[in-house]
Amino acid sequence: MVVPVGMGAAQAFFARLIDYAGLFPPAALGVNEAVLNFREYLDRPERWILARFIATAAQLEQVGDDLLEGFSADAPLDLSLVTRDARKDLPLAQQKIASSSGRIKAGALEVAVDPKGDLAQQLSTIEGLAQPLDRPGSSLPVYYEVPLCDDWPAVFGRLCDQIALHRGAVSRSVGFKLRCGGVEKQMIPSPERVARAIHTCAARKIPIKFTAGLHQPFRHIDQLDPRTGDVPIHGYFNIFFAALVASSTQATLPEIISIVSEMHSLRPEFDQHGIRWLGHEVSTQQIEAARSTVVISYGSCSFEEPLQAARDLGWL
Repeated sequence: MVVPVGMGAAQAFFARLIDYAGLFPPAALGVNEAVLNFREYLDRPERWILARFIATAAQLEQVGDDLLEGFSADAPLDLSLVTRDARKDLPLAQQKIASSSGRIKAGALEVAVDPKGDLAQQLSTIEGLAQPLDRPGSSLPVYYEVPLCDDWPAVFGRLCDQIALHRGAVSRSVGFKLRCGGVEKQMIPSPERVARAIHTCAARKIPIKFTAGLHQPFRHIDQLDPRTGDVPIHGYFNIFFAALVASSTQATLPEIISIVSEMHSLRPEFDQHGIRWLGHEVSTQQIEAARSTVVISYGSCSFEEPLQAARDLGWL
């Protein structure tokens, strides 16, 4: 990965920030188009901002040898595999990866847990199923998501307990995946829920990644989308700055809620030394440390929109 030199905090903030999820709504592209897009993005100057390609096992099965011609063992399709049925999906993905001559690499695993099931047993099962996907000397990181459910906060709390216990017994990185939006307004979590998840993960040093709805930097109302109505959509800068502040300072939960909620503030200040916004500051060194360990990335069905918004703001 070639990262521009001399960008300071912007470099630290944006490096490998976006996992490309073009196969998922609202883009919902076909496999051919999404893979070709990812390959094309890897040839752009902004490729240092791109992380992994997100797909299910069924979608991965549709990636033919012709689509893999643009990849190699030295530059593979770096996959983040999404699953709700790991017993079925992980063996299928393993077979596909094994037959790709090194052109597909499993880089991460994203697992939706069953909120009504035994969470400890689910994490143990995934640990066994993930091992065949590990590369020599490198264990696959796993991120667990709690699907929307009536008792989401309670399930989230129990999952964090199990992640904390589980990571003490295994060598792999085990973290949490937070869904921040969706194509309908009921899929958009409140700022309080988002902030509490960020604050809890930071306090327990649980790695966190995000997905859904984060195309624009700041929290806003999308006047053009009747599906979300007047419910504000979360912004990727709000979310990541909140996570960086939570992991690097002694910020309180109300302070993290305020960062996630902000819609009308002045622009953040980026420079060589750090980022300042809403009375909070994180240094470039703190950003680098957090991004490499606990504030991971986010899945977006668009690579273009987040980058264009950042360019318009003068960040890139």
